[in-house]
Amino acid sequence: MREKQVGHEGGIKSQSPCELDLLWEDVGRVAGLPILFTWYRLYPNRLVYNTGLLFKREEELLLYRVRDVTVWQAPLERLLSLGTVELRSTDSSDPVLELRGIREPYRVRDMIRDCVERERARVGVRQQEFLGGELGHWSPAG
Repeated sequence: MREKQVGHEGGIKSQSPCELDLLWEDVGRVAGLPILFTWYRLYPNRLVYNTGLLFKREEELLLYRVRDVTVWQAPLERLLSLGTVELRSTDSSDPVLELRGIREPYRVRDMIRDCVERERARVGVRQQEFLGGELGHWSPAG
């Protein structure tokens, strides 16, 4: 497959074929300024996030593992249309992921929710909830 060239903050970067389905990307902000050194990218089946300036770390969350999506906004964030989207998942390395200081957090939450539902249906996974427990149990749909 061909690589696609896309603009990226003052330069051109090469995009691999598996990244052609990018749905959304943003950087973390504090008081509207992109100073968290955190980048988020949403694809139909996963969320990729990078952190760090000198020492970089990249993690990936498979969307069928997401159990809950919550939005948090402080007063200043509401004025700036920013917020935090919190994802709770069955991912063992990072069960709670916060997308901090992102633009239009409610729109992003809805996009993630839609992707989660589509990916669960595609993979054939459903969540079972039990009374008296916070964690859900994952099993193949059937």
